[in-house]
Amino acid sequence: MKNHQLNRRRFIRNTSAGIIGAGLLGTGTPSFGQQDSTDEFPKIKAYRTLGRTGFTVSDIGSGMPTSEGVLKGLLTSGVNLIETSEMYGRGNNERLIGNVIKDLEREKLFIASKVARNVKEYESADDVILRANASLERLQTSYIDCFMIHGAESSERVKNHHFHRAVEKLKKEGKIRFTGISCHGHTWMDNPEETFEQVLMTAVEDGRFDIIMLPYNFFQPEMSERVLKACHDHNLGTMIMKSIPIYIYEFLRKRRKNWKKKAKN
Repeated sequence: MKNHQLNRRRFIRNTSAGIIGAGLLGTGTPSFGQQDSTDEFPKIKAYRTLGRTGFTVSDIGSGMPTSEGVLKGLLTSGVNLIETSEMYGRGNNERLIGNVIKDLEREKLFIASKVARNVKEYESADDVILRANASLERLQTSYIDCFMIHGAESSERVKNHHFHRAVEKLKKEGKIRFTGISCHGHTWMDNPEETFEQVLMTAVEDGRFDIIMLPYNFFQPEMSERVLKACHDHNLGTMIMKSIPIYIYEFLRKRRKNWKKKAKN
């Protein structure tokens, strides 16, 4: 039995990158690539190969940076992995990132953006391509390192033929390099029929995805660990989100409180 258990430290060390939103304290933000004159400014100390992409990324990434100053500070610290989506701020988050990276060495950054199902469903391959091109324009870059399905709720969406036809064309044009998928699991509000383990195992076995993004925390660690092991076995890169789900807990607690109030009324 032990042989089948995930060696968590070894796998995360070799193939996984954590994605977090980060804020930096202080009055001034050093420019990207500049060495800080003090020892107080934090620096990334570890980099990992992101699965079969072969790209070496920082072990902590930027998830939906909230200001240009924060993002510049993260890049100065050595972060080179940036994650965003067309839906974050209705595209404004991609614009923020584009303003910061437009004059940087693009090949040193790994940028992942997602095409969101809750903006509208993937109506056609042309629809997905149009939305990918809009993301490229907002990001002010000629290519996206990883183009992802955002918040897949079912195995059916994993296999959406419009998305995969679009990806095939975009890859041929050099506009995207790798394909990914994210799944929020137990935080879903729509009570999906499938667990996030079932959805992501479909993605792993599908063979067309290079990166899997999933929650990993103390709520349901068993499902996450099974997915992580499958990714390890298939040499897929993993991006971890919601590793400290305090915000999720507070969000659900407030919703429960509001439901009780409505029930009384």
